[in-house]
Amino acid sequence: MLKKYRTHIIFFAVSLLLVSYWFRNGNTWGAGETGNPFYNLSQMLAISGWAWGNQILGGSSGLTVASVPVHAVLAFLQQNGVPGFVLQAAFFFIVLYLSLYGMYALARELFPKYKESMWLLAAFFYLINPYSLMNIWNRFLLNTVLFYALLPLGLLIFIKGLNSKRYYYGLVLGLVTVLCSYAFGAPAQTIIFWFILFFTCFFYFIFFEKSWFVIKYFLFTFFLWLVFNFWWVSQQIYFRLSQTYLIATNLFFTSSGNLDALTFLSTILGKVQNVLLLQHGPFFKEGYNLPFSWPTFYSLIPTLLLQWLVTLSILAIAIKKIKEKWILYFLTVFIVGVFFVKGNAPPLGELFTLLFQKVTFLQFLRNPFEKTGILLALGLSPLFGIAIYEISNYFLKINIKLSKLILSIGFFYVLIFFGFPFWTRLVFTSTNPPTDTLENGYEIKVPNYYKEADAWLKSKDGLFRFISLPLGGEGIFNNWEKGYPGVEMSGMLFSTPSISYNTTIPFYTELVEDIEELFLTQKDFYKVAAIFNVKYLMLRDDINFKLGNMRDPAHIEKVFKERISEEASIQKEGEFDKLKFYKFNDDVFLPKIYPSKNVIFTDKIGDLKNLFIGGYELGDVILDTSYINDFQDNSKSYVLHSRATFEDFKLDRQISNEPGILPYVGRISSDKKYPVVLFKERMTSAFLLNPQRKTEYLIELLGKRLGETQKAADIQDYGSAKKSLELYKKALPETILAIKSNSFFGKADVQIWRKSFVGLMFDTHLAVLDNLADKTKDDSYLINLISELRVGLIKNSQELFITPEFGVVEDSTLKPERRWIYQFEVFEDGEYEFLFSDKNLDTYFEIPEEILVQVDERIDSRSFSKTQEGYITLGSFSLTKGIHEIGFNYPASINLLDSPKEVQINAKNERSLLKFPVKNFAPFSSYDLSFDYDIKKGSGIYVALEQNIDMEVEGNFKYAFEKYLSPDEYWFETKEFQQAFTPSKAADSLELVLFADPWNDCERSLGYKPSLCKNKELKKTFDRETEVAISDLKIHKLPGNVFLRKFQNVAIKEVPEVEFSRENQTKYLIKVEDSKEQFLLVFSELFDRGWKARMVGDNKDIDETKHIVANGYANAWIIEKTGNLDIVLEYAPQRFLYIGYLISGTAFLAGLIVLILVRRNKI
Repeated sequence: MLKKYRTHIIFFAVSLLLVSYWFRNGNTWGAGETGNPFYNLSQMLAISGWAWGNQILGGSSGLTVASVPVHAVLAFLQQNGVPGFVLQAAFFFIVLYLSLYGMYALARELFPKYKESMWLLAAFFYLINPYSLMNIWNRFLLNTVLFYALLPLGLLIFIKGLNSKRYYYGLVLGLVTVLCSYAFGAPAQTIIFWFILFFTCFFYFIFFEKSWFVIKYFLFTFFLWLVFNFWWVSQQIYFRLSQTYLIATNLFFTSSGNLDALTFLSTILGKVQNVLLLQHGPFFKEGYNLPFSWPTFYSLIPTLLLQWLVTLSILAIAIKKIKEKWILYFLTVFIVGVFFVKGNAPPLGELFTLLFQKVTFLQFLRNPFEKTGILLALGLSPLFGIAIYEISNYFLKINIKLSKLILSIGFFYVLIFFGFPFWTRLVFTSTNPPTDTLENGYEIKVPNYYKEADAWLKSKDGLFRFISLPLGGEGIFNNWEKGYPGVEMSGMLFSTPSISYNTTIPFYTELVEDIEELFLTQKDFYKVAAIFNVKYLMLRDDINFKLGNMRDPAHIEKVFKERISEEASIQKEGEFDKLKFYKFNDDVFLPKIYPSKNVIFTDKIGDLKNLFIGGYELGDVILDTSYINDFQDNSKSYVLHSRATFEDFKLDRQISNEPGILPYVGRISSDKKYPVVLFKERMTSAFLLNPQRKTEYLIELLGKRLGETQKAADIQDYGSAKKSLELYKKALPETILAIKSNSFFGKADVQIWRKSFVGLMFDTHLAVLDNLADKTKDDSYLINLISELRVGLIKNSQELFITPEFGVVEDSTLKPERRWIYQFEVFEDGEYEFLFSDKNLDTYFEIPEEILVQVDERIDSRSFSKTQEGYITLGSFSLTKGIHEIGFNYPASINLLDSPKEVQINAKNERSLLKFPVKNFAPFSSYDLSFDYDIKKGSGIYVALEQNIDMEVEGNFKYAFEKYLSPDEYWFETKEFQQAFTPSKAADSLELVLFADPWNDCERSLGYKPSLCKNKELKKTFDRETEVAISDLKIHKLPGNVFLRKFQNVAIKEVPEVEFSRENQTKYLIKVEDSKEQFLLVFSELFDRGWKARMVGDNKDIDETKHIVANGYANAWIIEKTGNLDIVLEYAPQRFLYIGYLISGTAFLAGLIVLILVRRNKI
């Protein structure tokens, strides 16, 4: 009896012992992108169980709804008293057991003639191998962990159906995928799963049985899987087709960006020597500062030799036994895995790049090692078991003890050689503290004060959010007893939604990046809080702000104290140890749903500064300028941003001879081999798949045509010159289109691809054409063609915002020195006030009493003054609808360093260091650093900029900016240094640091044995003085943004009374009383076309053209009906989710009944 269940007992015991050891301290685990889901599983269910999640500003749950069955069961158990760590231990027990048993049973099914030792070896190798150590266990993505465990089991069930010709197994597989649907939370895993099953069918059809059953079985299984999992598949499809997803992919991902990411990752992760060993190259080579640098053990020469010996043996034996069809199958899976995992690295990298570009869904392979590496483990695991078994069997003929030794070595290789990080928990450590210690690892102990704060927030009436300060990016480092580094997890810790981090979500990321700056700089910050439905600000003082690149909480607390003493709109209300809560008064709080009053129009809706510049009052709404005609009567103000800035623009053209702009020319068009040159260029261009590289090549070819024209004109071969110039004219549109395709054109935000390079191209080409015009002035055709090309180039440079629309106006009183020109698009005639965003402009620049201003093509004289709100202005300009440019020679900047005119650094026996604080430091600005230096003797000088959030590691600062200025080997003279620098937005102070070390030639002097220099005392005897003279130290603040503003005289608008109730997070019931005219109904959840508004009694939703973006992120509907209204707001995909739950639930129950009946031979 025990023998029959021996394998199960082994796997059960191994899994139980592991989780008992891992979770012995009674803490849940979390890290990286996972967070800590087992802390509050009910909250995880609330996030994933609905089509719309209420975390941060709300969002579609399309990617997380697959986890509902797992979260529902676990949340139920947690609510009934089972601790989170026990549930997580149970989850890992199941994963470990499934990983082992799935591969064991798969090997036993396909290789029945082999013995149990082979099946066990395959199972343990699948559980513990270089790929799984890093990408499964160390990375700690729980849905990926479950998918890894499910894959061999799913493949086993599927193959059983093929072998037995029974559709029954398709049903079993469908039911299993429902129970493990959490594994399909990432689209890549769904694709890999069905790729494996499709490939298996294809292989089976080719090598086993060319039968219609194979095809029908695959389609049947896929259909059942689709029906059983319809609830989450339908949400995934909706999300992929939604406007939010399309905007996100356009904003944050591009084909060229994806290809660049693929190429970069393929270069470092796709080396064949690493792929064949299943190794993540950098992880195992560098160790990433993990405890004991344990990954580097596998990069030592002896361990590498052992791994190569094993891998080559596996492949050699697999090739030798390739006639066995299932061996061929797994070998093919492994080879296909190698092709995908290495990405576009050689060999066959060009083929992969072609597929990546042409097959859209392959864009998910930006990180091919991460996404498809599982194919390597799946393919190699059974082959490993077979190889060890075959070698052991070979030695069985010689000596039975030797045969057993080989088997023992095989188990040692997996269980000890690869297994020691697994058994010791080393695999569950990472680079960042506190997970960089074996004692802590991925264990988390969330302080009790989080539960207290969560309960306190839940006790408050109404729907609201809170903002966490300091506010950082996706990552956070919590200083707890068992600390946590990973994704910011306020959404898991609190039931109340919050804005606690920034991430790449459309309509969200632009707004959130301004929140902390406005909190620090605007006393009436309640305006920002109001549009986000925020009632509380939470100060968190339990973070490592330096590691997280966040602002020092002490500085924020200081600002809170100042605000409380200065104004009555915010007061401290709650404190829970390291968490402090500050509440806005009710009279400055806006509910989640409200009617708007007046409208502030802007061409950059994602900039929160519009609130303050546009004169926002509670209840107003910010809209894009495209809605001007719809709300003309409610227009309160216009805030226009500069759509293009021409910084320090000069009239003199810069000419470049660099090969990428004006390459060397060997032949002209009259040369007999010229057609071959053109053919080669066309072929090269056709095979350049990277859009950016192709654009560079097209620019290079344009320059080549000009070079040919120049060369032909020099020898007065005007025929050749004409031909080359005509080819230039023909190629120019394609090149301009390529530049535009790589650029971003927003209403008030234009980002030109490699703008300085493109500008240099235009300057050079125009200069060359001017030169050609002089050389060919006797040829009228060429003169006309050159003139036409000049006009076209200037027009294109203006369209690409390389040169101003109206050029640079100058006269005797206004020379183009430090000329800054700002271009605006005005949407309505009127008087527009020109404002500087920096209220302290006079702190950083020497403001004159009067300044000459270029307005389009005329020159005006203006004076600087201050508005009532404190903005510096140049007054109002009368502008008509259309494009306008305002420029002036920027006032001289003030040096922000108090330093002597000249300083000397002398490093004799130790490092010599000087520090100079930057006065009036503003973290949300950019700076220019410059000085002259003369290295008189010794080594060079280091220049660094130190922020208060910079980390100190082993006594040395990790500066945000640091550069070594080395001595020249030939020229010994004074040199200039200049560097633009943008500090972290989280910094509160900045210092210039200059330091030098003594010159030391120990290693050169002891070249016969440089290792002696490791002796510090000996090395110090070789120190010689370094002497550097530094003069004219300057740090200047660079100019900030500017705006145009126009106020309207608008009548006080009477808005209706609006009340609402929430049925659930996807449905709201609204009552509007006494609406007398059209108004805008604002709903402060992240804009999504899935939200629909419907008048009660109507059979259709309010027209989608009336559904617009308000306040930069929120949903709003233009309500035209008057009187008393009942409106239903509902997230439409929730209807599909209800249907999906019904379909999947019914299908699952029916499938379960059929399964039971089949098992009982009833059908």
